[in-house]
Amino acid sequence: PVSGSMAVVAETILKKQTASARWRIGGLSLLNTDIDEKIKSGKLLECLGFKFGLHFGWGGAANEIQDLGSSWCGAWCVRLNDGPEHIRYVSQISLISQQSKADFSRSGARSSSKAKCRGWNNFKLRSEILDSHFVLDDSLILQLSIEAWPLNPKVTRLY
Repeated sequence: PVSGSMAVVAETILKKQTASARWRIGGLSLLNTDIDEKIKSGKLLECLGFKFGLHFGWGGAANEIQDLGSSWCGAWCVRLNDGPEHIRYVSQISLISQQSKADFSRSGARSSSKAKCRGWNNFKLRSEILDSHFVLDDSLILQLSIEAWPLNPKVTRLY
């Protein structure tokens, strides 16, 4: 048994870092509805040395639901660079209400820094976006949120 009076000589503390950013897409009615056509935000935020952005497909992407046509919108979190260390992260992509109603969000599974792109080919039906509080003046707002932590945390010697 370990005595309560034994000194701790080293510790490892995992700390999460979070970051969020929003992207307004104007001229929504002009977007291409072809499957696999995406627009790209470029860098929206940085977390633990990694830069992240969004890709948005008004016509979704080819997958098992392709026979439904291009009625889905796709949204993907994209890692834009290699960071200084390996990390784990969880991304969340949200459609922001522009009329003081509830936002719509989807959260991804834990990803490692090896994953360059995570998201949904079938993020939300385009008709549900158009017939709702998400579109105002032919624009919509997406939010990317990242929660990240080091994969190999450092050990601190206390003695």
